[in-house]
Amino acid sequence: MAAPYRIQRFQKLATKGGEPATGDLAAQAPAPAENQNIQSYMERLIKLIPAEVIAIYLTGKGIAVSSTFLGYWSLICLLLIIIVRIWGTRDTSNPTKKIQWPAVVISAISFVIWVYAVDGYFLSSNFNFESKEKYIVSLVILVWTFIIPIFYKGDQ
Repeated sequence: MAAPYRIQRFQKLATKGGEPATGDLAAQAPAPAENQNIQSYMERLIKLIPAEVIAIYLTGKGIAVSSTFLGYWSLICLLLIIIVRIWGTRDTSNPTKKIQWPAVVISAISFVIWVYAVDGYFLSSNFNFESKEKYIVSLVILVWTFIIPIFYKGDQ
């Protein structure tokens, strides 16, 4: 499977003379536009969340012995996200399509926001939100996760 994290826009299949598709074309006909938009949005949403490295981060956080180790562990996991996303968005079957750098950056930013949301550290940096201010990070995650797939649609 080439480029498992590559995000591509849905393309409508052409029909002959504007007539409804029949036979083999009917089997290939796209879903209604609304369903395509929802499916496309959900695909982008899922591919932009760095879940594979979040699991690795949580495991390391569970065995962390100090905040210094946790700060470096976050940095290592961020580098893993960048490496995995470069590999996962690079389309080797088509030399004209390069790495999807926006998807790599979006996934990296998502991870950083998420780390701070679970009281993590980057190097020695930790935003110490008081319990009544924790809602700010939660709202940032909600808005970021919802908005980004609306604007970033991948390849043309």
